[in-house]
Amino acid sequence: MLFAGSFQNYAYDPKTNLLAISVRGNPDDVLSGTYFIDQSGMRKVDEAGLVYYLGWRDYPFILAAGSTKLLSTSGESKTLAEIELVPFASRNNKYVALCDSEWSQTTNGLRVFDNDGNLVFEIKDQKITKIVWRIDSRGLFYVANNQLYYVEIQDKLSVLIDSHLNDEEFETMYMTFNWVR
Repeated sequence: MLFAGSFQNYAYDPKTNLLAISVRGNPDDVLSGTYFIDQSGMRKVDEAGLVYYLGWRDYPFILAAGSTKLLSTSGESKTLAEIELVPFASRNNKYVALCDSEWSQTTNGLRVFDNDGNLVFEIKDQKITKIVWRIDSRGLFYVANNQLYYVEIQDKLSVLIDSHLNDEEFETMYMTFNWVR
């Protein structure tokens, strides 16, 4: 057994055999936090949030907990955003796109970072709620204000794909779109 309690989510790094788990309790709960577990045991590395695996060399994990930050295997962190955003890793793990959760009502836009943690491009002041990367990771599709867009990473130019959506069509046609191989 690795952990006997309940946890919010987990991510696994197959390169280092490191398991990251996030335990969310009440504010007074001493177990609340994000932990790394390996053959040497369990150690707390940050606050509780949602932890995801990116596979990047220096920072294989990303944590959305109050702010959004990269986590190294030593537990060192590098902040990408001062707010909590949902990460969407590209299929080749060269990029991560950050946006609001699908149910959010904010207009924090979209930020894309490369695997060195550098901001590649940003779309500001839009309510972006869904991201799907191209299979080759050269670009991504996103939904903003009930409209479907595509942006190529190199040219950073957004192209409107579909603007004739009402709320019911949006829910049924575009909330679950994805690539299939």
